[in-house]
Amino acid sequence: YGDFFIAGVLGSVLVVEGTRRLPVALACLVIAACWDLLFFVRDDLPATVPVAAALVVSELWRRRSGLRDRDRLDAGHPVRVSLVERFTLEQRLRQTIERLVGDRSIVSKVDGSTHAIFPVAISSLEGEALRDWVIRERAVHTVEVGLGYAVSTLFIGEGLLSTGLASPSHVAIDPHQNDRFKNCGLQAVADAGLADLIDHYAEESQTVLPALLREGASFDLAFVDGNHRFDAVFVDLYYLGRLLRPGAIVFIDDYQLPGVARAAAFFLTNLRWRLESVSSSDDLHQWAVLRTSETPDSRPFTYFADF
Repeated sequence: YGDFFIAGVLGSVLVVEGTRRLPVALACLVIAACWDLLFFVRDDLPATVPVAAALVVSELWRRRSGLRDRDRLDAGHPVRVSLVERFTLEQRLRQTIERLVGDRSIVSKVDGSTHAIFPVAISSLEGEALRDWVIRERAVHTVEVGLGYAVSTLFIGEGLLSTGLASPSHVAIDPHQNDRFKNCGLQAVADAGLADLIDHYAEESQTVLPALLREGASFDLAFVDGNHRFDAVFVDLYYLGRLLRPGAIVFIDDYQLPGVARAAAFFLTNLRWRLESVSSSDDLHQWAVLRTSETPDSRPFTYFADF
């Protein structure tokens, strides 16, 4: 019965990873047939060896296919990540988040300076809410205005990995990463093992977002925590509304600031965006979750609703 259990576990792993089971089953059958010949000379051999050998062959074949997977990824085709690899990465990411939140500071590898993470970064509570929205929306491609110390970035990454969907990606826009933050955000991203998942743009969002739009980029969820002045937030939301798929989530930090809330009000009033939720009042970090319109913009060119 133990042999059947081991084979069942192998089959379950292959199902979760999305690996074709028939080739592995045939390999297991061939290996088992060869292994059984040894019973003519020994009668105490473990029968689980063929299953283990089939697993090893399958893993070696998957790794050998890694180069082809990279080519497929560059071509825009989905690539599945090994269950073991994803679990290891999730553990490493969780440990990085807990270390940053626990230490409340980070030492830059650029110049050795120590940076207080809070209250600049979002809280763990807000990060968990952000992660949960990524999971709830089954987001694959996300975008963020304001990398900072990367606390929000790591929570977004945790959400992307938790969905288990193929080829997740995240765009982080931050023109101050090198000077103000001394690359601490990118350092945290690398420590968490997410460097290959994230594209960082060291420019202002009002130039990056239009460029992404020209390139035909599309996203499933956006997080806004950049320049908090009304005009900057307005421009961010305007371009994100065009970059996001219909009915996508825009998670906005610092909603307690008049400029941020006022900019969001235009899109709620004029473009039929919906307010999904607002966190409790907070002088430092209140957040709001907006959903973009699911229908095309059909307003007359003279239309305006006061907000």
